[in-house]
Amino acid sequence: MTYIVTKNILDTKDNNYLYEKGEIYPRPELNVSDNRIKELLGKGVIVSDGAEGELTPDTKTEGDLSVKELKAKLDELGVKYGSRASKDELKALLDGAEGE
Repeated sequence: MTYIVTKNILDTKDNNYLYEKGEIYPRPELNVSDNRIKELLGKGVIVSDGAEGELTPDTKTEGDLSVKELKAKLDELGVKYGSRASKDELKALLDGAEGE
């Protein structure tokens, strides 16, 4: 499965590898989980190259995540946040941590 990068991203799941707009995602030597592909598709930073069998993004986007879900994702990524952080602050932290 291959995808096209729509804007420059630092992939935090790939040692902060810089993917530039127009490049193929993922690199040939990298195995990427279906969840990661769906996540990047949902953010719009990659698009399908049109090949059959490509994944589609989950219907739930970061904008739909609850504060609890946002905090869980940040915890998973090891990102620190304030106990009183707003939903918008948590979204911004998550966006930054995931390479946007």
